[in-house]
Amino acid sequence: MLAGRSPFLGKTPAETLRNVAGGPPEPLGRLRPDLPADLVAIAESLLEKDPARRPADAIHVAQELRALAARPELSPPADWPRLQAAPMTASGEASTVIEGPAGMRGSFLDSGRSRFGLRRPMWIASLLFALASTLVLGVLSMRHGQTAGEPLRVAVPNPVVQRPGEELDFAAFTVLNSVLRTLPALDGVTAIDPSQLRDVRGGNREIARAVSANEVLAATLTGKGKTVEISLRRIRGNDGEVLWQDRIEEPAAPQEALTLARGVAMALRQAYDRDARPGIPELEARAGDFTAFLQLKRRIEAGRSAWAPELDRLDAIVASSPRFVDAHIQAASLAIQLYEDAKNPAYLERARSSLRRSRLLAPGLPNVLWIEIRLAITEGDWVSAEQLIAELDRLAPGDVSVLLQRHFLAHQRGRLDEAISWMREVVQRQPTWRTLASLGGLEARTGQLPQARQHLDEALRLVPGNTWVLAKRGEMELAYGDLSQAETIYRDLVRAGPQRSDLTNLGLIHLLLGRPAEAAAEFRRALQIEPGHITVTLNLADAEQALGHHREADELRRQVLAALDAKEHGASLLPLERTLRAQCLVYLGDGPKAVEVALGALQESPEDADVVYQSALVLAVAGERASALALSRKALSLGYQPRWFEVPAFDSLRSEPAFRELLAQPRAPDS
Repeated sequence: MLAGRSPFLGKTPAETLRNVAGGPPEPLGRLRPDLPADLVAIAESLLEKDPARRPADAIHVAQELRALAARPELSPPADWPRLQAAPMTASGEASTVIEGPAGMRGSFLDSGRSRFGLRRPMWIASLLFALASTLVLGVLSMRHGQTAGEPLRVAVPNPVVQRPGEELDFAAFTVLNSVLRTLPALDGVTAIDPSQLRDVRGGNREIARAVSANEVLAATLTGKGKTVEISLRRIRGNDGEVLWQDRIEEPAAPQEALTLARGVAMALRQAYDRDARPGIPELEARAGDFTAFLQLKRRIEAGRSAWAPELDRLDAIVASSPRFVDAHIQAASLAIQLYEDAKNPAYLERARSSLRRSRLLAPGLPNVLWIEIRLAITEGDWVSAEQLIAELDRLAPGDVSVLLQRHFLAHQRGRLDEAISWMREVVQRQPTWRTLASLGGLEARTGQLPQARQHLDEALRLVPGNTWVLAKRGEMELAYGDLSQAETIYRDLVRAGPQRSDLTNLGLIHLLLGRPAEAAAEFRRALQIEPGHITVTLNLADAEQALGHHREADELRRQVLAALDAKEHGASLLPLERTLRAQCLVYLGDGPKAVEVALGALQESPEDADVVYQSALVLAVAGERASALALSRKALSLGYQPRWFEVPAFDSLRSEPAFRELLAQPRAPDS
């Protein structure tokens, strides 16, 4: 403000960054010889590279500024316009305004010049007082823990590329990753990545509405030979007004990705003008390692590579750039995914190692805690998960991500009523299509079908045609509603692009409609996408059993038992997984053990409709007819439709009049 420009400004963002990191500022006294020498000394002490040479705290600086403002030679006449610190706004931000004798008023946006042409000694004194007051307001705000309330939610769509090509596409991927890395590192900002914007139709206002965002950050890339011009815009969500925009030009070549990423980060810090969260490091990586990391991440997200070799490549990257926290975090996440797929406990240790390094490098990064919570839940370590969520709450108080983690933990523990309670609080604060769909799915599992339909319909109104929400609706129709409607939904989804879950559910529909051969074909297609998947393998066993292929069915169930045993070496099984083990045991001839396992799972999660139904099935096959009948009645009360009791597993109950009467009772589609 005193000099009229940044003391480190270079010709390019990269040059400015180098000046900030290592270059001395241009002497203020040379730029402004009319300034008081004591004021120049204060300003230059604040710009010292060595922290030990800077003032100890803001209160000390405020006192010095006030003392300067009190000098007689700087005091303005009483009727001169003056600068004053305005009170805190509703959002928690302080603003500085100019107020003159005639009631003139306006935002103080000038770069070192008086808007009203005041003589410098007069406006300097007012500026000093305003700076001192603002410093004190800021210090008191930090001391008393005041916050601006809810974090600023910024939706980040995929960048738009003019004339796409491999080089520009990679540059766009680099820009996106830089945005998603930079925004969460700013105090009070949350970034919503493109995966949550999938299938949202319309412009920026529709995007913001679908994910409850305050703003949309739009990026457009235009190639210019060896460079790329990046246009960045902050767009207000409720009316589409552009709040800020800038253009930067950076190298386009993949090997220059680090320079590009740093240029974008610098522009965003200027755009949002917020403090960095404590404990979050700068991007520290060798240029080649950073490019290799982005190429690897791009392959993983596109599904074009096997995960295990990519984890080895990540190990090589962090060996070369040991302070590259992004690579450590990616390695931890990938190791957990590999464990969930292969059930090899060695992957859990690799995840722990990467998280330990991540925590040392970035103790204030919420992403690290999120993955630590996921690991604890994967291992069934509920106590550690609770402690980590409490730590996340201290790190990001008021952030809805804490509620989401509490919901996830309760869900994984089989405490569905608790999970629904947390998710309803999330929806009340942020009714996005994802949170609405998740809540609807949980409500359906606990028999609350009218509420589930309502929330899924709300989600589809936000994102018409969204395939993820349609799949959730298909799951509900499959479990509780109209099978023909469910079949139509899943056939359309499979035609659009076959997913493992869609093929599995289409196979279940065939099985319920008495088409075991078609069911087996769909289950095999699903296993081609995700080999060894436990529930798909078990469904295929049921189809083979229905076809009379008992030997093949038994072999598939042994494979499921082996996979569950391997998983239990590294983490405890969830209640529903234990009912799957019980299913395998009862069909393989160990009825007593199967009943014991099923009842144990039921005791832990007695209101989970899926656990109740699977336990009823196990007890029916084991010949425990009275208990199977009681559990069948409960599963029906929780929303299961009679069709699920027409499978061969319940043949032992067909002769029971109470069972036939139970299935014959009329039910409304939403009961």
